[in-house]
Amino acid sequence: MKLKISINFLKIYTYKSIEKSYQIFYFLLCVLHRAIRKKKKRTQSKYNKIQERLIIVEEEEEEMIVTANKIPVPLPIAPIKSASTDNAPMHRPPKAAAVGMYLFNSWIIDCSR
Repeated sequence: MKLKISINFLKIYTYKSIEKSYQIFYFLLCVLHRAIRKKKKRTQSKYNKIQERLIIVEEEEEEMIVTANKIPVPLPIAPIKSASTDNAPMHRPPKAAAVGMYLFNSWIIDCSR
């Protein structure tokens, strides 16, 4: 099993890139962890470097979450009474432009394959 891993590929621009980076990092950690279990000594240093980089990314994301919590979120607007169902309030998009910004997802990646 040959492992070629580039550690310095992480660039943080948006939340989406952080999500993608996490998925890649966790996948690499799972692969390396399995290789270490098979007593491959070279992979231990790569595993440690990736784990350190992941901790740095988590700290940077925590800072971003703290600043995101300080951003004022607009209050929801009460629905307008409508006689027709074509243009009902429930079918209208929300008026808050950045609703998805405040939702944070978590992943569980299974390493046992």
